[in-house]
Amino acid sequence: MIFVIDSSVLFDLERGGIANLVLSKARFEAPDLLVRDELGDQAHQFPHLYSVRLTDAEATQAQKIMQNHGRKTHTSKRKQRKELSQVDCAVIALATRHERVLLVGDANLKDIARSLKIECRGLLGFFELLEEQSLCERDDLLSALVKLRAHPRARLPKDALQSLIDRWQSIA
Repeated sequence: MIFVIDSSVLFDLERGGIANLVLSKARFEAPDLLVRDELGDQAHQFPHLYSVRLTDAEATQAQKIMQNHGRKTHTSKRKQRKELSQVDCAVIALATRHERVLLVGDANLKDIARSLKIECRGLLGFFELLEEQSLCERDDLLSALVKLRAHPRARLPKDALQSLIDRWQSIA
């Protein structure tokens, strides 16, 4: 399985102290635009992340997504939160490659990707997949979830996060 990862998920993995462990378990790709513009000098912290250039067809698709869902220059901040950036559009376009699963933290991005028939998972669903397929130890994932729960910049759904923590703690 190949995953296309959005920067919000990548940063949450880092906040949970589990990024390099998780990234070493499968192939993770991100558009080169994301690596350059959003990770920048931090990209070296993720040696298992593949920076991928979009094909011409994917670049065209990203442009079409941008036209339909992209940020406009003269819109309010509130409306901009519901519109996609160029990086978001590139992430979706890359995820259209055969057998890719999109890992995303932004609900709007997830909704648009799903409307394009792209398989998506949020961080919590991704952790469940890692545990189900024995790609990571439950204790490592649980430790990361506890760290994320306490992190002020983590934007995970609190009830779902606590539910997963409680479920895994009851098994341990």
